[in-house]
Amino acid sequence: MGSGINPSCQPLDKWGVWGYRDTSLSTTETPVEESRMGKRKRRVVTGYAQMWPREVFHIVEKNRLLKEVLDALEKPGVYVLYIDDVPHYIGKATRRLADRLFNHSKQPGDKYYNFWNFFSAFEVPKPYIDQIEAVLIAAMPTANSASPRIRPIKIPTKAKKALAKRRQIKI
Repeated sequence: MGSGINPSCQPLDKWGVWGYRDTSLSTTETPVEESRMGKRKRRVVTGYAQMWPREVFHIVEKNRLLKEVLDALEKPGVYVLYIDDVPHYIGKATRRLADRLFNHSKQPGDKYYNFWNFFSAFEVPKPYIDQIEAVLIAAMPTANSASPRIRPIKIPTKAKKALAKRRQIKI
């Protein structure tokens, strides 16, 4: 996805939550797209749901969870649980995002049951799920106990010293 606002990204239904899904892909296709240069490139994220309220898992029709919610979150991927607008936990779903998020929202025994009220979800093909989860964990301070398997790049010593010197209060 390029920069700017994607015309396919629009408020979904009456809650005004945002989301995007590349509807040109079937569930069996490899996520590949043509670039402007005519080269083929793989898509790492094929769709997303942004800041959906937890309450979507409390909407039932005929004693069943709303089908549209299940359908919207049918693919595997990575998700972020928020306390208001602050990221709290980052997780992955290797099967359906809906199932994993439902467990977090409806199972009182779940470790994160009481600690979130919004979520964002990203559809990610299975080969990339662990990498995308690791990037999000590394990028955001959260309650995750896992540490990503990515080599951290430390601030060079010379830069640290220069920053410390700039922060000194001169009296």
